[in-house]
Amino acid sequence: MNPQYSTVNQCLQLLNQSDIPLTNKRRVELRLIQMKRLLLNDQSETKFELSINDMFYEVHCKMQKICNRGCNEDMLCELMLRLDGLLSQLAQVQSTQSSQTR
Repeated sequence: MNPQYSTVNQCLQLLNQSDIPLTNKRRVELRLIQMKRLLLNDQSETKFELSINDMFYEVHCKMQKICNRGCNEDMLCELMLRLDGLLSQLAQVQSTQSSQTR
């Protein structure tokens, strides 16, 4: 299992233990599950660019802050932006790899 997948699992565990309102919790959970799907669809052990690894780390740190210190709307919006950016990067990497194998 690659470190990015483990990080997403840790974020999901933090999320499940948090007191974030249910609607927001489900929105975050959906994006994390989408990330897991993209990571699982990647058949090769992709070595991601440092920037993507940094983004995974940032998402994990933000999840810890939100889950341990409470959630406010600004923090949640920032987390959602990070998740969307990371999803976009993962999709782009996967798209590039699939076009190179054809």
